[in-house]
Amino acid sequence: MRARAALLMIVLLFGAKQPAESSLPFLYPPKPLSRGIPAPYGVWTTYTTAQGLAANAVSTLAVDGDGTLWAGTCGGGLSRFDGSTWISYAKGHGLGDDWVTALAIRDSEVWAGTWGGGISSLDDGHWQTYNTENSGLASDWVTALAVDGEGTLWIGTYGGGLSRFDGGTWRTYNRANGSTERSPECSRRRLAEVSGLADDRVTALAVDGGGALWIGTSGHGVSRFDKGTWVTYTTRDGLASNAINAIAADPAGRVWVGTDEGISVFDGSRWITYTPDDGLAHRRVHAIAFDTDGNAWFGTSRGATRFDGESWITYTQQDGLAHDYVQAIAVDQRGNLWFGTMGGLSKLQREPSRTLGEPGAVLPTPYPVVFVHGWRGPESDSVHDSQFKFLRRWLARDGIASFFATGIRPENTLYQNARRLQEFIAQVRAETGAPKVSIVAHSMGGLNVRAYTESALYQGDVARVFMLGTPQAGVHLWKDFLVREMTNRLAGLSSVRVLDRESETIRHQRGSMEPSARELLPEHMALFNRVHRNVHGIPYHLIIGDVRRQPALEFLDFWPPNDGLITVWSAHALDGPTVQRITTDDVHGWSPGTILFDLPSYLWPADDYRAYLRNELRLGERAPISTLTEGRASAGRVGPKGPYRGQASGFSEAPTCCEPLRPRPENHTPYLWGEIRSGQVVTHTVEIDPNRSARFYLLWRWGDADLTLTDPRGEVVDPDRARKEDGIEHFSLEADVFANLEVYSVEEALPGTWTLTIEGVDLPSFPPACGGDERGGGVDYVAYAVLESDLSLAVATDREWVRRGETVTITATVTEAGEPLPGATVRAEITPPDGVIRTLVLHDDGAHGDGRAGDGVYGTVYTAEVGGYIPVVVTASGAGYQRAQATFIVVSPETARLVGSYADHPQDADGDGVYESLIVEVGVDVVTPGEFALAVVLTDTEGREVTRTVLPTALPGGNQKVAVPLEGALIRASGLDGPYTVSQVILLDISGAAVKLDEAADVHRTRAYSHRDFG
Repeated sequence: MRARAALLMIVLLFGAKQPAESSLPFLYPPKPLSRGIPAPYGVWTTYTTAQGLAANAVSTLAVDGDGTLWAGTCGGGLSRFDGSTWISYAKGHGLGDDWVTALAIRDSEVWAGTWGGGISSLDDGHWQTYNTENSGLASDWVTALAVDGEGTLWIGTYGGGLSRFDGGTWRTYNRANGSTERSPECSRRRLAEVSGLADDRVTALAVDGGGALWIGTSGHGVSRFDKGTWVTYTTRDGLASNAINAIAADPAGRVWVGTDEGISVFDGSRWITYTPDDGLAHRRVHAIAFDTDGNAWFGTSRGATRFDGESWITYTQQDGLAHDYVQAIAVDQRGNLWFGTMGGLSKLQREPSRTLGEPGAVLPTPYPVVFVHGWRGPESDSVHDSQFKFLRRWLARDGIASFFATGIRPENTLYQNARRLQEFIAQVRAETGAPKVSIVAHSMGGLNVRAYTESALYQGDVARVFMLGTPQAGVHLWKDFLVREMTNRLAGLSSVRVLDRESETIRHQRGSMEPSARELLPEHMALFNRVHRNVHGIPYHLIIGDVRRQPALEFLDFWPPNDGLITVWSAHALDGPTVQRITTDDVHGWSPGTILFDLPSYLWPADDYRAYLRNELRLGERAPISTLTEGRASAGRVGPKGPYRGQASGFSEAPTCCEPLRPRPENHTPYLWGEIRSGQVVTHTVEIDPNRSARFYLLWRWGDADLTLTDPRGEVVDPDRARKEDGIEHFSLEADVFANLEVYSVEEALPGTWTLTIEGVDLPSFPPACGGDERGGGVDYVAYAVLESDLSLAVATDREWVRRGETVTITATVTEAGEPLPGATVRAEITPPDGVIRTLVLHDDGAHGDGRAGDGVYGTVYTAEVGGYIPVVVTASGAGYQRAQATFIVVSPETARLVGSYADHPQDADGDGVYESLIVEVGVDVVTPGEFALAVVLTDTEGREVTRTVLPTALPGGNQKVAVPLEGALIRASGLDGPYTVSQVILLDISGAAVKLDEAADVHRTRAYSHRDFG
């Protein structure tokens, strides 16, 4: 297969080239390249990835009955172009493989042959892939496709011979001098019909005017199959070469064969050969087509040649061809010629016009893309050091400008980051001239985006948002790590690295507390989701991985579906007509370790970009979200409908989506925590009671550390033993966006005392001036075990939210196989924001809010003294067992309150008689000046929601009126007339993680506005 081997070599060479960093397109918009040539052939136009082509190396072309062009590429998948819009398909949509080698059109079906992935059909937006495992296909390495007059599909494969598929039955022809048949009703069986195929390495197929099938092979000439009769032609019969690359039949009934040594034409009785000596551009011919005038066109390794029967004309890059290596040619319904080359797709326009897709017309251009990093971005605050560096290159290749949002920091609140995002988007729009941007946000970055798009800060400048692994309902899987880190920092036992952007140095703060850690809590996200809604209907694409789908990580099935950090339930906890949920098999964050273990992540390799981002970023707002799932293998929709659909007025408790997959409480041992330095070895012991399995975890923030175990018999459990022994699994992952992880899973772990040995391998440190000793401070870690056991501890509070000075009852229930287990020693460690740890004993005496004495329920009463999110860690111990669970008490800091005064008035700033907004005035008494937010819901007389907003604002001390604007365009779009009711008002303190201060319902009625008054 010399021609295809040459193609693969060229693709490898071209694929190795990466766009230069300085070549990013910052102008809006880019245009296809056009060049004129002499009449009557009009103008050359070239399309590349910058205009929407899936990859610049085009291997095959086809035009369907609607005149739509289909282009198969080498490594980029399949592209569709209707003259105005490019849409591409990849493996993630259902295509067998991204290397597309052949195309065929059968009625409404588009068939794509792939290199190693079988064949795939696209019909009415649905993909179906056939391969050697699920069908009678001869081989997954497909080289050619053809459809005969009866609608039968013929598939040429490399090494497997020829397959025939009539929609129900498969039949294969090969050199074994026979054929085999397979249908859905029977297994593969041998047929008496004899195969005369010359070579199982099929390279080209064509059906002539009489219905005969012509089969080109890699080194044994061309075979003709007609009504059961086989005839093979080789160089002995006059063929130019036995290495066949292309076959086509012209309207006159002649068959043209492209070989490695020129073109051979068969007129029914003899062969005629044309070579470069006659005028052919190059002896190696890869493609053949015939235009509407009957001229023959040949794609060669050195350009495209036209032959009218007498004269030869060759076109190359100098004339406007994208590249001299032409692999495919197609003619559309207007007579335009399309050339698939190694440098893009070129169109030779037959009759110039000004319609969409023609020279002179500007194709719709993608909006620039803004990247928003997760909890902690790169310390340099630069895209070059971020996980987006790969996506930036892919977007640049595809002609889409991208920008990394700077100034998004974990020490900021969500609303502070939202203000920074507002500023940054305005800068991007000013620089590019684009009216809007699209956003790709990773992890917590999605929450920062929502704080902007779902608040009064929003400027109507976001086209769509992709949220990759965003914890919409908070962090559940590693909530324990958050709890312990918050407890340590509140008590001044831990440190935070902070980049000083003025001095460009790293400084360390002991006892610092980033609000972002608390904002990731499920308790905070319940409040956030209660007040926030996507009222502008911005398309949200919620993408989350389930690492348990990875073959190497199947043993992690004890976890709920998750990407290693965020559960699918949390990431998909939004719903609505403009929300699309997608589940992949990605891990949460990219790192060298994920590449080492061949684990895909959202931003490397390019699979997610091709399947879920590329088309949508290019389409912008031009397609509703319901159509963007077209061609997808699966949309990943999980669970019942969530908080955004079918709601009554006011704020609902959120989220309810995907409730069956909510992570269940686990049986934790007490948390073992501390600091460790490079070269230091730390040991801890933990009591393990009888179990079905035990999982031992180590989590730490930065650098490299190792965990080994020693069981009660003194035997060491390490990664080497885990590789060799059944019943022991080991997994480690570097995920510096949150924490690094090492875990052992041991089936039926021996009861008794286990030793956890932690070694600091390569860890950062901070200087003595920042709280360390002469050796430097260490890195925080948390270690614990989780047991599959019938003995469990459940922790609850009687109130989720209290005011300062109010009491809350904390209860802990210890059970074994569902039966109460009295006699335990139970304590609660409470760490309010003042950093002073309170330790309370829980009693099972019937006098501390614990029910009856001796019922296995333990209780105590805590008086809330300081506002904020108060971590509560409860431990229970007894004969041979230890358990721990964490929860939070949310306490109002009492920094402000609603005073009960409300008013409204419309606003017509430009004096055109149409109100831009309805201003609701809310009376607030501010005790402590600071940052606050007011959430307001507006309903009509029947309780139907009209609109809502959240206004973040800084307020001075004292009694005052706060003007909350409700967008006039949204009131008009509701179609609901007044009088309106201010049905809900919630006042929040947002100086840190948002905490509810006050709430009121049905507080004010407006005058009888018409919705047409607004706009």
